[in-house]
Amino acid sequence: GKKLAEAQESVGAVTRELSTEKANSEELQRNLDEASQSLLKRGDDFSESVRLLQGRLEASDRENRDTQERLKLANKTNAMLAQELEEATAVMARLPPNGAAQSDAMQQQEEESQKRIEQLEGHMRDRDALWEGRVRELEDAFHKAQAEVRTASERAAIAECELN
Repeated sequence: GKKLAEAQESVGAVTRELSTEKANSEELQRNLDEASQSLLKRGDDFSESVRLLQGRLEASDRENRDTQERLKLANKTNAMLAQELEEATAVMARLPPNGAAQSDAMQQQEEESQKRIEQLEGHMRDRDALWEGRVRELEDAFHKAQAEVRTASERAAIAECELN
């Protein structure tokens, strides 16, 4: 009878130990499931961030191309204005010096040519300043987007390491 009681006690101890191990195993499984869900969510969040950044980079690239096209057009316009300026200057050079007797019409033509030259020079300066500023803005935006993509890629590498 004593051996039977000892055997029953031993079986009871083993059963309790198995039950404890089973509870521990279930808790570990729950923790693993939670960690997996968390990592999956972080992966989804990261993918969305990368997608948004790529969209911004593409938009910035399109804007950059548009601005380059407008810059080409502005350069063509500047070339035309420079040509007009040269022609107006040539007309001025053919006029007699101020000291000479001039008709009112020639005097007026000289003044109009001078005004036109000053207008064209101002126009060219304004346009150049405007485009230089715009090009700088686009370059800054492009560099910022590149840095954000680099940061996102580094975060992806870190997240991937944490997964492994």
